[in-house]
Amino acid sequence: MAKDDLSGNPFYLLFHQAPVGYLVLDNIGLIRGANETFCRMVDQERDQLIGRSLAEYVSGVERGIFLARYRALFRNPAGQNLETFIQSARRSTFYAHLQGVRINTLLPCWQVDNRSLLLLAVTDLTEHKRAEERLRLAATVFETSTESIMITDSHGIIKAVNGAFTKTMGYELREIIGQNPRIFKSGRMPTEYYARLWRTLIEVGYWEGEIWNRRKNGKIYQEWLTITAVQDSEGQNVEYVAIFSDITRRRLSTEEIYYQAHYDSLTRLPNRNLLLERLGQAIQQNEREPRKFALLFIDLDHFKKVNETLGLIAGDRLLQETAQRLFGCVRISDTVARQMGDEFAVLLWDIERSTDAAQAAAKILAALDQPFDLDDQSAHVSASIGITLFPDDGWERAQLFRNADLAMHRAKEAGRNTFQFFEPAMTEAVLARRTLETDFRHALEHHDEFMLFLQPIINLNDRRISGFEVLSRWRRRGNELVPPDRFIPLAEESGLIHDFSRWMLIEACRWLAAFKTEALHPNLAVNLSSRQIPNRLSLDWLDATLAEYQLSPIDLTLEITEGVLLADSPATRTWLAEARQRGFRISLDDFGTGYSSLAYLKNFPLDRIKIDKSFIHDIENRTLDQALVRAILAMTGELGLEVVAEGIETNSQLLLLQEMGCSYGQGYGIAPPMPAPNVIGWVRSFTQ
Repeated sequence: MAKDDLSGNPFYLLFHQAPVGYLVLDNIGLIRGANETFCRMVDQERDQLIGRSLAEYVSGVERGIFLARYRALFRNPAGQNLETFIQSARRSTFYAHLQGVRINTLLPCWQVDNRSLLLLAVTDLTEHKRAEERLRLAATVFETSTESIMITDSHGIIKAVNGAFTKTMGYELREIIGQNPRIFKSGRMPTEYYARLWRTLIEVGYWEGEIWNRRKNGKIYQEWLTITAVQDSEGQNVEYVAIFSDITRRRLSTEEIYYQAHYDSLTRLPNRNLLLERLGQAIQQNEREPRKFALLFIDLDHFKKVNETLGLIAGDRLLQETAQRLFGCVRISDTVARQMGDEFAVLLWDIERSTDAAQAAAKILAALDQPFDLDDQSAHVSASIGITLFPDDGWERAQLFRNADLAMHRAKEAGRNTFQFFEPAMTEAVLARRTLETDFRHALEHHDEFMLFLQPIINLNDRRISGFEVLSRWRRRGNELVPPDRFIPLAEESGLIHDFSRWMLIEACRWLAAFKTEALHPNLAVNLSSRQIPNRLSLDWLDATLAEYQLSPIDLTLEITEGVLLADSPATRTWLAEARQRGFRISLDDFGTGYSSLAYLKNFPLDRIKIDKSFIHDIENRTLDQALVRAILAMTGELGLEVVAEGIETNSQLLLLQEMGCSYGQGYGIAPPMPAPNVIGWVRSFTQ
C-alpha cells in the first residue's frame, strides 16, 4: 500500500483497528486494502497482500467454487454471504464468513482507475463451526444411542430424553417431559438407597450402580444407571445426564451360566465344581475358627442294572429321588452334591466327632435301601460310602477328594451297602497299585517280561495229550514274579487286558507254528476276558493272525468265563455263534463257581466245560463233591459236551474221575505249567 498521511482519519482508524478482518477488493478480486486483523488472520504483512488475488488464500479444494460465488457477490453484494476455508502463510486453515458491500473510493489510496470496489468483512467462524459440529454430533449420538438417555435440571425435572428411553420405558415424549424420575420407581429399592445416590451425586458429581425401575406397563426390570452432573462456570450443578441400559437379560444370562457351571441339571444339586468351592471355603473358615467337617462319597450299587432293565428315564428318576432322600438325611447347612453318573457327595459342616459322620452315613444307607417306585416299577439299590475327616486325614481339597474316593472303593470291596472311613494304609495300597500298573504298561510296550507257560490237558482214558492250556507269567523288573491273580485283574480294571490278550494270542500262534515244525499238533486253549467279548476282540483279526502262522481255527480253543454269559446280550450270542461257525472251539472255564446255570449249556454254543478245581481238591473224601461232579458229568454227557477236570493233584483223584466217566483232566498231578520252550522235550518224554 502506498504511504499516506490519513492515519488521523476516523474511518481509517476504524478500518484498521476493527476486530473483524476487512479487505478492499477490486472487481477482479485483487486486494487493494487490508486491515491489521486480516493480516494477522493470514499471518502476512499488508505490503505482501496488496495486489494479490484473494483466491490465492482460499483452500485449493474450495478455490473454483469461491471464484464463481465471488463474482456473483461482486455483481450484487446486498444480502449475500460467502463462506469458505482460508489458508494462512503458515498453512494453517480457518473457516471464514465473507460479507461484502460495494463502495466508491473513500480514501485516495484506494482509487483504482475509477473502478468501483468491494469492501469485504472477514469473520473467523472456525470455533463456531466446531461448536456446531460438536452439537450436531452430540445430537446424533443422543438420538441414535441404543442406551437410554435422560437429561434433568438441577431439581431433577426431566428436560429431554432420547428415542431409546421412550422405547425402553414405553412412554410418549409428552408424558415424560416436565416429570420427576420418581414416576419410574419400582418399590424394590429402599429410600436410603436413593438418599445415598443423591448425596454422592451432589458431593462427587457422578454416580453409577444398579437400580430396579418400572416401565409404563408396570413391568419391573433391572438397569445399570450412570448419572453425571453438568456444572456451570461457577461450579454449580445445573443439569444431570442419566444413561442407563436394561441388564435384566444379561443378569439372567449370567445367573444361568453360573447355574450351568455349578449345578447338575438333572437333580438340581451342586455339582463337583461347586462342591470344590464349598470345600475350599470350609478349609479357609477353619483358619479363622477351627472346625471339623467330613466329606462323604456315595456310589450307588448296581445302578447300571436299573438303566439296563428299566431304561434310562427310570434311571434318571431314581437319581432325582436319590437326591431328595440325601437331602432328608442331612442338615440345611450341609452340602449334597452330584459328582457324575451315580456318584454323590455330602459335605457335613461343623461336626464334633467321627461318630457324627458315621451316624449320617448309616442314615443315608437306610434311606437308600428302601425300594424306589419308578412308574409302577419297583427298583432296589444300595450304596457304598467312603468317609474322610478334616483335618484328621488332610488339609487340601485334592487330598480329601482322593481319601473319600479310596474309602468308598474300600466299602465296595467290603461287600457294598456299607461305609468305610479313610485309613492311611489305603493310600499306600493305591500307590503300590499305581506303580504296578506303570510297570505293567512298560512290560506291554517292551514284551520282555511276560512269559508263556503251558499246562497239559490229557485224555484220562488213554493218557494221551489232548492239548495245553495257555497261561502267563510276569517276571517284573527287579526279578519279582507277579502271579496272574494280581496282574490279570489289574489289566482288566485299567483297560490293558485287550493288549495283553492280543500278546497271548500271538505268542500262542507263534508256538503252535513252532510245534508243527517238530511234528507236534496240540490244541491250545487261550483264556479270554469278558472285557473283550464281543467288542474288543475281532474275529477277523484272529483269522488273520492264524493265517500269518499258517494255522487254522481248529488249532485254538477259546476259553471264556461265566461273566461273558452273564451279559447274555444279542451281540455276545452273535460273536460266540460266529466264532463257532468259523471253526473255533468254545470252552467254559471254572464251571460251578459262580452263577452257573443249565441255561448256559443249553443256549450257548459250547464245546467243553471245565469243572473248577474247588470240586476236585477233596473229591476223595467229600461225598457231596462226588455227587456234584457225577451230576455235571451226567448232564454234560446228555448234551454232548466234553468235560475237563481242573486241579488234579493225586493219582487217586485221577482214577476216581476216570471211574466217574470224566474224559479229560489237568493239574499238578499230571504236569505243572511249564515254559513254552520246555514243551517239546516234555511231550517226547511223556509219550515214550
